[in-house]
Amino acid sequence: MLTRAGQPLRVRVAREPIRGVAGTAVATVEVSEDVTAAHVAEQHAGDLALRLQVALDAGGLGTWRWDRTMDLTECDDRLAALFGLLPGGFSGTWTRWAELVHPDDRDEVVGAVEQALQDTSTFRLRHRVVWPDGSVHWLESSGRVLVDGDGQATGTVGCALDVTDRMDVELAARQTAAAATEAAARERLHRERLEFLTKINDVLGDASDRRDIMRRVTKAAVPRLGDWCSIFVVDEPDAAPEVEVAHVDPVMVAYAGELAERFPYDPAARRGVAAVIRSGRPEFHPDLTPEVLVGLGAEPEVLQVVRDLGLRSSMAVPLTKRGRTIGAMQFVLASPGRTYTDEDLALAQAAAGRIASSLENRRLSDHQRLIAQTLQRSLLPESLPDIAGVGLAVRYWAAGEGTEVGGDFYDVFGLDGGR
Repeated sequence: MLTRAGQPLRVRVAREPIRGVAGTAVATVEVSEDVTAAHVAEQHAGDLALRLQVALDAGGLGTWRWDRTMDLTECDDRLAALFGLLPGGFSGTWTRWAELVHPDDRDEVVGAVEQALQDTSTFRLRHRVVWPDGSVHWLESSGRVLVDGDGQATGTVGCALDVTDRMDVELAARQTAAAATEAAARERLHRERLEFLTKINDVLGDASDRRDIMRRVTKAAVPRLGDWCSIFVVDEPDAAPEVEVAHVDPVMVAYAGELAERFPYDPAARRGVAAVIRSGRPEFHPDLTPEVLVGLGAEPEVLQVVRDLGLRSSMAVPLTKRGRTIGAMQFVLASPGRTYTDEDLALAQAAAGRIASSLENRRLSDHQRLIAQTLQRSLLPESLPDIAGVGLAVRYWAAGEGTEVGGDFYDVFGLDGGR
């Protein structure tokens, strides 16, 4: 019906008959109730339910309601399908739900829900589920904790969405980014290695003698290849080596000299530089833990020095040229958060090869120069003739550039007439 103002009005009418003594209806009682507001509310609720269902259908969302007290979960058919189950195939218990979550994600997911229950808050999860056929799918869930009148958590309500396709794209993008980052790191490492080897070549070219080579290369190696760098060069296998040490702190270099006096070089040592020189093989200890040092036979005094200096990682590589080991280089790290890698060992070996070549070439050059000087002295006369009015002097000067011993000869002798 319509009101006087012309507005629609919904009325609920209840009519009951009034019966006489004979049981026949003699009158009626009628009650009318305005239910317009209730009808509007009911229609609005129906509209909301319909709109929610349309939204859920459009978004592919499945819903659940979990009663914590009864340990009972009600879910719609779509949510069951998201877990790879047939309609009605979900038993409805918390334990069963947790079993469907991927084992690698289960602890994190269960922990997040339990934390939300404790905080009576909302939660949002992204995790994998394992279908009965063994396939793995990604779900994204949003939930809210339900509470009673006392504010106690009684369960959860929420919805979930399959995001497998989105995660596949995202994971592929992550893998691509990781591969690009790894490639950039390899490129940077390669560039740094080339720069370091170029620096070694430069200092070798500028060095004036063997000691200068040793001094320059150890300084060039710090801190690129270690906080400590030592080089040991021997003339004979069992002879005491010539040693040069570099460190970023000059005080530590002086301390290294003190350590050399406390722990003198033992050419027969089973470990360390002496063993590397004898065998021609590197020693590589990425983690210098006390257990590793004890396993290497380190004495308690040595262990204490390692602890005092905070040494964390070490490597020693031989200086080998033409199958002959002429020494070794030792590198040690004391900086926290860094240990030697196989790439560091390869770089140290490459540098050691160039250093050994330079040292051996310098040794051969010095040896040839000694031979030349000896030969030159043998060609000089023991004395010069005494000629009146003539002053004589002798100097050997090879005519060819770079010639140590040439074919130039000289002589002084008298001629007739006093010439």
